[in-house]
Amino acid sequence: VLGLSKDASHEEIKKAYRQRALQLHPDKNPGNEDAKAKFQLLQKVYGILGDEEKRKVYDETGSTDDDDLAGAGFDGLVDYFRAMFAIKTEDIDDFTARYQGSADERSDLLRYYNQFRGRMEVVFDHLMCSDPVLDSHRLRDILEGAIEAGEIQRFKPYTAWAKSVASRPRP
Repeated sequence: VLGLSKDASHEEIKKAYRQRALQLHPDKNPGNEDAKAKFQLLQKVYGILGDEEKRKVYDETGSTDDDDLAGAGFDGLVDYFRAMFAIKTEDIDDFTARYQGSADERSDLLRYYNQFRGRMEVVFDHLMCSDPVLDSHRLRDILEGAIEAGEIQRFKPYTAWAKSVASRPRP
């Protein structure tokens, strides 16, 4: 519509919009329905590309608004929501950095430990952002502290697991 490349600057978009708007404006083309429709499309395009946030969403998703969902089948909706709510590796890394060592992680760990009666392989299956190889020593330290403080009881499956972890070097 504007005849620009995808990486056009804000100033280039603004300049191209003004030039096209002068050509297509309804006052310059009275009674020309085609020019009117093109002008309305131009307005919509500039409304998206001229706004930094809307342009960012458009560049990432190719979507301009909810009208894109009209008549979309299930697969289309799945694709739309995957694009709109895309999770990137750095998002997961950021969340992991905030979660590990937090009060929420400790609370979840103690809850799963009690729920699964010390079966740590099941605890690891349920505890977010945990890896048996990388986190065993750290989680063992938390659980030992909670046991010593009387917050939780020592379960037999945990005792065997903790002994195994203690015999390995920390990662």
